[in-house]
Amino acid sequence: MSGSEPVVFPCGELSLEGCVHRPGSGASRGGAVVCHPHPEHGGTMHHPVVVALAAALTAAGFVALRFNFRGVGRSQGRHGGGGPEGQDLAAALERAAREAGPDAPLVLAGYSFGAWVAYPVACADPRVRAVLCVAPPLALLPMPAVVPSPVARWFALGDRDEFCSPGTFREWYRAQDDPKEYLALPGAGHFLAGREAAVGAAAAGFAAVHLGGALP
Repeated sequence: MSGSEPVVFPCGELSLEGCVHRPGSGASRGGAVVCHPHPEHGGTMHHPVVVALAAALTAAGFVALRFNFRGVGRSQGRHGGGGPEGQDLAAALERAAREAGPDAPLVLAGYSFGAWVAYPVACADPRVRAVLCVAPPLALLPMPAVVPSPVARWFALGDRDEFCSPGTFREWYRAQDDPKEYLALPGAGHFLAGREAAVGAAAAGFAAVHLGGALP
């Protein structure tokens, strides 16, 4: 990645820990926030998939913020089961918007639990132009059946994912609004070992196209 900076930002009475990554030169395309997997299963902003998403988005020209949900790392508070983590994400989006500049479009990305938190927030926030959901764990954490929104939607799922069968995912995916795209990952399980960089590059490419052109 290009320049990175540890940051602390407020969420109500709490302080949350994050890291901002800025493109090396030129104006940014916009801001991006990346959400980590489940805190009760070791998920943090340092997870390889999260780091790969942030790196690829930064390389594509976005100011990217990865952060720890409440109760993780140096973020204050306690894990809230998903509901309060939506408040954490809203605070992270505010920080990303400040980093990217006035009226800059935003991208929201998440892996596993992070995708589950990110998806409804992205569909409800008009500043978010694209949402990138990696390995949504639909068998454990069902997402809303239909979320009407103009946001561009990108999904990646391994065909051996332990927490979401391809059939279950495709049925849910068909109901979602366009524009949307699905990257199938043959032979990959939920943890995507060895696929992190490829997934990050594909996600960032989709975001760049939907926020104003192909990759530089």
